[in-house]
Amino acid sequence: MIALVVGTGPGFGTGHTVRMRELARLLAERGLSTQFLGCSGENSALDPDSFSGSERWRLAVVDARDLNPEPFSRGCPVIALDNRCPARFRPESQSAVIYHDTLPHPELPIETACQNLLVRPSLTAGPSSRRSRCVVIYAGSLITRPEVTGMVRFLERQNFEPIVLDGVRRRPAREVDRLMLSARALITYPGMTLMEAWYCGALPIVVGTRKPLHRAHARDLAAAGVPMLEKPDCPTPLRDYLRQQSLSPLLARTRPGASGYARLIDLILGKARPG
Repeated sequence: MIALVVGTGPGFGTGHTVRMRELARLLAERGLSTQFLGCSGENSALDPDSFSGSERWRLAVVDARDLNPEPFSRGCPVIALDNRCPARFRPESQSAVIYHDTLPHPELPIETACQNLLVRPSLTAGPSSRRSRCVVIYAGSLITRPEVTGMVRFLERQNFEPIVLDGVRRRPAREVDRLMLSARALITYPGMTLMEAWYCGALPIVVGTRKPLHRAHARDLAAAGVPMLEKPDCPTPLRDYLRQQSLSPLLARTRPGASGYARLIDLILGKARPG
């Protein structure tokens, strides 16, 4: 049994759950069973001591942002995804935790992040015909309605076709995939949707929200060459970005691949206890 320790609730968004569900499906195809263990924050009700006392876990995958994964390693090997908790960087740490990064950050070469990115298989069929005037705005709950309205009005004045997604669950997944594969650009805050749009060939434009964590991630991406809006309704840089005829050489050269799940599963199979 593989344990999937997953961040859930408003503080985490839906991305952690979505990608771990996909991992569970792919592991099941290989005959490996999984169990979800939800946690809602740094002080989760999930008890690492009771977890470590069980012998049924062959390995745990912790996808809960920066929740300290070390207590879970007392009972089985642990792979922590995109986790930059303080314990990771302690010189004296002798942790058995394997830290596996799939999203860019300052200490990780963007080429490595692009290789490890967990792209959903539904997006790996390749791009469809691109609608050169279509610009998708993925607002979620972090970009306010007035900010979205301002972007929509600006894009319409520039003769673009803005399409607003309030949340992936409000549209069928296949429809969202078709938009990702055909849009000229996608504007959103840091997260899997932005990276998947980049994989699909759309111009990724990252927005810094009011949350310090998202602002920091947006600046990390901007340092790697991803176009950034300091505020969601900044018209001048948005106009300049959309005038580009194609991805910049940096973005094109480091475009995410489709092997991230395969690489993660190979790591799991190599580190899991026999069972």
